Amino acid sequence: MKTRTYTANETEFFPLYAYTSNVNQFQNSVNRPYGYKVHQVFHVSKGTGMLFINGKTYYLEEDDLFYISANTAHSYAPIDNSFSTTYISFFGNDFEKIKSYYNLKNYAVYKKKSTGEFKTSVQNLYDNRDQAHDVPTLCSITYSAIITFFNEALRKQISLIEQVYNYLESNYQKNLCLADILTF
Repeated sequence: MKTRTYTANETEFFPLYAYTSNVNQFQNSVNRPYGYKVHQVFHVSKGTGMLFINGKTYYLEEDDLFYISANTAHSYAPIDNSFSTTYISFFGNDFEKIKSYYNLKNYAVYKKKSTGEFKTSVQNLYDNRDQAHDVPTLCSITYSAIITFFNEALRKQISLIEQVYNYLESNYQKNLCLADILTF
């Protein structure tokens, strides 16, 4: 896990700031009766676990996404020895605007939603934490990763015909044959 701390002057300008991030981190049992001090977004990378929040229990499995707002009481625990997550914890005043835009509550679980875009975004943040010492770069990567998370989580399933249409629309300038369309 990589943690980033900021000076008071650094946290005045940008919408979101990464606090911690990790890729494929084994998740031990965590109990936070008063919540965590910052917001969190997770991708279940591998294995199975349980999330306990607001009197409800959620079974978590590979490619599920979930998020928890700051100060929201919760706990989670592995079911098997491979329960791993990719995550970002973050803070910033503009998260309330993001919650409003996406019509979010204080937590949510999204089943089988990951297409890998969020995990790639977190990997980018994780890789750049030590190299990018300037706050604007880190905040930009963080903001992009959070938006990617919610776009991925709230994306509706696209029907096969919509996928074909989108492929044709994106590749109309190429000489396509039926084999191209069948293998995209």
